[in-house]
Amino acid sequence: MDTAVAAVTLLLNFRAQDLGATPLQLGLLGFAWGVPFTACSVFTGRLLARFPRRALLTVAALLNAAVVLAYAGATQPIHLIAMVTLSGVANGLFWPGFETLLHSSLPGETHRRLGSFNLGWTLGLMSGNAGAGFLYKAAGPVGGFTAIAGFLLIVGILLSRALHEGERSLALDVASEDGFAHTPAEDRIPQARRAGYLQLAWTGNFFLFFASSVGGTLFPKLGRTLGFGDGVIGLILAVVVAAQALCFFWMLATHRWHYRAAPLAWAQALSLIGLILIVLGQSIGMFALGFALLGFGRGVTYTSGLYYSLDSDAAEGHNTGLHEAIIGSSMFLAPLMAGISATVGSLRAPFILSAALVTLAMGAQVLQWRRLPAITASNPTEASGV
Repeated sequence: MDTAVAAVTLLLNFRAQDLGATPLQLGLLGFAWGVPFTACSVFTGRLLARFPRRALLTVAALLNAAVVLAYAGATQPIHLIAMVTLSGVANGLFWPGFETLLHSSLPGETHRRLGSFNLGWTLGLMSGNAGAGFLYKAAGPVGGFTAIAGFLLIVGILLSRALHEGERSLALDVASEDGFAHTPAEDRIPQARRAGYLQLAWTGNFFLFFASSVGGTLFPKLGRTLGFGDGVIGLILAVVVAAQALCFFWMLATHRWHYRAAPLAWAQALSLIGLILIVLGQSIGMFALGFALLGFGRGVTYTSGLYYSLDSDAAEGHNTGLHEAIIGSSMFLAPLMAGISATVGSLRAPFILSAALVTLAMGAQVLQWRRLPAITASNPTEASGV
């Protein structure tokens, strides 16, 4: 599923450029996708309480396939902008519902499922970005969109069959003996402080996904102006998720990052350095390093936000919906602001804007962290939450 999503996003950008899209219209592509995605993500948790999970996920996957097939017939950028709204609806219905499959009554089991899920969708995005440019060149827009639509159709059918065989087979709740509960240090963390860390992670996640969305929206055009081929552009964007995958491996191997501020702070600092490299970049290597740092930072904030969302009594849909809605809101605001700032300034102006926003977010998070309730622990490191 993620392979198709990533490939379609880049193919849409290339196709819109070939149809004469302006930087603002490229931004509107992301805006038109993100608004319905965010709105649907908020309400998907409620829908899960009324409708079978199988029906919701299957309909969402098949709707996505139909929309991607329709992209092949677009002859103007406005056609793509109009159709992409339905893709936003489909993804907003799909992902919050799918993420509820990760929840377990055992925090250790949730940690493991989350790690496996993160690695899966990251590898999917990486392969989709890496191959999209080559697919577009080899098959053209019609062949490329048709191939991806067929892939999504197969995914929808297989998913429906798997859910029909029983959600337990998809590891909904496998309370196994090797699962582990919170560590003693985590047990001493008040619920209000846990909620505070969720807010910290969501803040960082919003702004790093904002920056990533800026890259996905305008780097293809910037890369073309610098003489990079479409395949190279796709590979550079794939570096974001490759670095994210490395981050997920680390976070899956340990739980020492749970409810600590330092990993979130370092993640965003590295991402800020990455954005500066992108602003100044001229070579493939410099851009690749910049996007790698951005991807690593995004991996930390994403994993933290989703783990803290699932590690609560509201895990069955509500928090996962809000988690996706926060990402979605960044992904519709970023393309719009990127398109406007690039039109007013230059193709690098959106990256300068992203760096400034990440800096402001880090300052706001320091204030958030200082207001968190104290831990009842004798260990000063635990008590500080660092």
